[in-house]
Amino acid sequence: MPATVRSAPERPQAPARNPASPLRNAAEGAGALLAAVAVMAATGQLALAALGAAELGPSAALTAALTSMAVGGRLTLSSATTGAPAPEGGASLLDLLAGSTGGPVLTVEGTVSFLPLTLTLLGTVVLGLGFFRPLRRRARPTRAVFLARALGALGAAALLFPAVAHLARGELRLPPSALGTFGGGAAPQAGGALLDRFKEGLSTVRFEADAGSVVFLGLVWVVAVLGLGCVVARRTHMPQAVEASRPRRKWNPVASAVTGLGAAVCLLGAALATLTTTATLTGRGEAAKAAGGLLLTAPNLLVALFGSGLGSSWQAERHRQRAQGGGLFQGLGGGLDTTAAGQSTTGAAERTVDLGGLTVAGLPVWLIGLALLLSFLLAAGYLAAARTPSRTARQETEALLSRHLELGLRLGALVCLAALVLPALAHGSAGLGFSVLGMDLGGVTAALDGGSGLAPLTGLLLGLFAGYTGSRLRALRVATREGTRLPAPSTPG
Repeated sequence: MPATVRSAPERPQAPARNPASPLRNAAEGAGALLAAVAVMAATGQLALAALGAAELGPSAALTAALTSMAVGGRLTLSSATTGAPAPEGGASLLDLLAGSTGGPVLTVEGTVSFLPLTLTLLGTVVLGLGFFRPLRRRARPTRAVFLARALGALGAAALLFPAVAHLARGELRLPPSALGTFGGGAAPQAGGALLDRFKEGLSTVRFEADAGSVVFLGLVWVVAVLGLGCVVARRTHMPQAVEASRPRRKWNPVASAVTGLGAAVCLLGAALATLTTTATLTGRGEAAKAAGGLLLTAPNLLVALFGSGLGSSWQAERHRQRAQGGGLFQGLGGGLDTTAAGQSTTGAAERTVDLGGLTVAGLPVWLIGLALLLSFLLAAGYLAAARTPSRTARQETEALLSRHLELGLRLGALVCLAALVLPALAHGSAGLGFSVLGMDLGGVTAALDGGSGLAPLTGLLLGLFAGYTGSRLRALRVATREGTRLPAPSTPG
């Protein structure tokens, strides 16, 4: 007869105090939101310092821009030149084309869409802890008190995110590498002189956060964190209707194990990146820049690694677009090589890297990702089994599935859902385009993209196996531990 697996005993808690007033709960909810945004901004500031961003633009505006992107906002890039008065002797053709006599004839347009998941994850953890953790030593809050707490966080977000979006604007000095491909085929005389004028105007662009997307997606982020917390939060008090709800009772053990372990892994990577960044700040070399980039993108890369293990295709791409038309403008924008006389490779990728096909120490990246993901899911299945309440004999008899298989199916469903959602969050893209007098001069785009493919199905099967195996391992450990505690049979004297 299989041994009955008991859930881990709850830690003893101090006597619960009376719930605070709705006003205090609203203030605590707002404070949790402010603390989350402050942590995101501080981490972004540290990463920018490691990347040497002070040479590119105002630090406060760039920090606000990173914080805006951390909640889903998008940055737009545009021309920063306004033109200078015409010279007394009259404007030359170069002055007219380069926009030196008035408005910007040469225009720049671009967008940056990227979610630095390190900042998003840190903000999520701080908001969740600040919102739910103080309730554990209080009496069960009423619906009104809990709602006031949630409205406090949402109200603070509605006031704070517009301010953050307003600060996320300024001028960005482009590095020479960003303009190195512009005008690769320019004529050596007149075209080259015009190219120099254009590059002077392109050395600085204006960036601005889309306030609408920052505010809307910021509020969606707060609602998502609070809603997820109602399912996965442990050792806290919530209204009876929430705490005793069927979704929470069924999904809390598995969801809390997956989110807890996932947050721990990502935060460990962020902590290592933070230590490395702090240690290399004095050097300001390539090591510091690499540490700063890792500090921002560690969870994004982890999603790509796990996704490659599930079979999805993750690629890092950089494209250059060739200018339209011909003649002088074709030479200015001719960033791409030609395949033959009069033929261009417009829109062809300059470089595409398949992340899953790379090798580390002789092992393919997808195999490393699969092994790490399987280990993670086995640990999650074991932990979820320890948190799942044991069934009574009647429940075990009436259940359609065994507790091990049921846990495996739930873990597989969560992995399947994650394989659908996380690639959209880890995706990133940036583009910059040039035009003069309405004529396209080409541009450059870069992206980190991954498709789902068969990853949801693979995740379902892998989660089912890992959940079932982890639950079996937990049952075996409990049976072994209880077997050692049984008294030895007495022998007749």
